[in-house]
Amino acid sequence: PGYKKININNQSITLIIMFSKVFVAISLFVILQLSCEAGTKKKPHHHKGVLPPFDGGHLSYNISVEQNKKLKAGEPVVVSEREGKAGGAVVLQDVHALPDVCMDKIRDFGNYQKYVSTVKGVDIYKEEVLSNSTVLTSAQFNVRVSILSFSYFLIMKFKPELNTVTWTMDYQYSSDFDDNVGHWQVMPHPSKEGWSRVLYSCQVKLPNWIPEFVVSFLMKSAAIEATGWVKVESEKAAANGIKGSEYPGISRPDLGPCFVELPDGSASYDKSCSKSFEEGVVTVQDSSTTTPEVTEAEQQEEEQVAEEVVEEQVEETQSEEEQQQVGEEEGQGEQQEEENPEL
Repeated sequence: PGYKKININNQSITLIIMFSKVFVAISLFVILQLSCEAGTKKKPHHHKGVLPPFDGGHLSYNISVEQNKKLKAGEPVVVSEREGKAGGAVVLQDVHALPDVCMDKIRDFGNYQKYVSTVKGVDIYKEEVLSNSTVLTSAQFNVRVSILSFSYFLIMKFKPELNTVTWTMDYQYSSDFDDNVGHWQVMPHPSKEGWSRVLYSCQVKLPNWIPEFVVSFLMKSAAIEATGWVKVESEKAAANGIKGSEYPGISRPDLGPCFVELPDGSASYDKSCSKSFEEGVVTVQDSSTTTPEVTEAEQQEEEQVAEEVVEEQVEETQSEEEQQQVGEEEGQGEQQEEENPEL
């Protein structure tokens, strides 16, 4: 009583289904159009970066008892956070391969489509090696998640002395992500010889038009997949006897004291425990083939000392010239007195 009965016949149901299909089709068309137009070299990105970039230094971490158990069982430890269309994740994964083997796979950008199912192609358009051995690689990534395709441009920075790779977007080109920054860190395992501990951290900000299921995938599933493929491909390479790239003349920090496992079963990695990190000087692994790096302060001190030495030499030279000139003038005066005794 009090409610009006509404009769829905088959024709009404058909119309509702038809309008629903039209709405979904239009929505997908708009999304696909936006995704096709955004990732392009024809125009710059609409900003120069909104997420704080990683600096390439090591990241510290603390893990609980349960997380430590997962690592020891060969499972990844994932911590993710999200706020709207922005968020990030940190993943830890133990890998049965040497650190340089893992890093070689991470830096094999041109073959990502062979390792990661969602990556459809990577076009490397610039690579540069700096004087300090840092390597910069710029590449366009083409990714497909379900029916949606994405294109974005990244600049990856590899620091061989720390075995890290960080990235930001290449803002001179327009990407489908609003922003994307990240960090790879490969360390010798704290207790297993021939193993590595890989740390992956990524922060992503997505445009509002990206569907919810894509956001959920990128915030968590993609992070797990990222370290998962590195584990699989690195362990394959190690099983085939591959040792990884070598970097003659590059020294690395002693990370052993940085790993701590507490009696309760929790664990941590604190980069500040390493004196080499604090001073900005890495520990020499083999003194017969490498030499310690010089800090900026030491270099400035050496330059200052060199300048002082040069100034002293100039002053001494000027003093000698003045004394010689005075001696010559006195000699000329005595000669004139002998020639003119009346004076």
